[in-house]
Amino acid sequence: DNGGWIQGGSVNRPFRGEKGTVFEGGIHVPAFVVGNGLSQQSGSVRNDLVHVCDLLPTLLSYANIPFIPQQFDGISHWLSLESSQPMNRHFVPVNSASPVMFHFTAYIEIVSNSTFKYLYNPSVVLFLTTASIGDVYSSEGEFLFNLSEDKSETKNLLDDVEKSLEIRTLLKYFHWKVL
Repeated sequence: DNGGWIQGGSVNRPFRGEKGTVFEGGIHVPAFVVGNGLSQQSGSVRNDLVHVCDLLPTLLSYANIPFIPQQFDGISHWLSLESSQPMNRHFVPVNSASPVMFHFTAYIEIVSNSTFKYLYNPSVVLFLTTASIGDVYSSEGEFLFNLSEDKSETKNLLDDVEKSLEIRTLLKYFHWKVL
């Protein structure tokens, strides 16, 4: 299951957040793969983007069972695992298809060899809990992190008043992709 409740004793370090948020502490999940045909040596670590919807296509490819890739939201990573090549997922939409997307969203994409993450109102459970008791939810606003340099999500690139052209362009791009 994704992320742990900090109040329940979970430690999600070095990641920020917990279950019920779309910060890395709430969505980042470790995984491992073991099996014949893998080229990686025991104990190797990969930091590729993978989404749970990629599991079935990858397992079907491993078992050599034919399938039509367009019938799945996920993609097969078997050739990458078999050959030690980088995996071919370049983006992960998190909650972008949610019926409450207007209230919160998260989107991760590799841009120019760096992994950026855009968030809008990242505390999903806070939103849902507040709405369920009839209170008004106060927007947390927007966040943009470079996960390649800041996996703990401590530096919101949007806090810089004099945003660089690169950051302003990235923000427009993410708005176009998810809002």
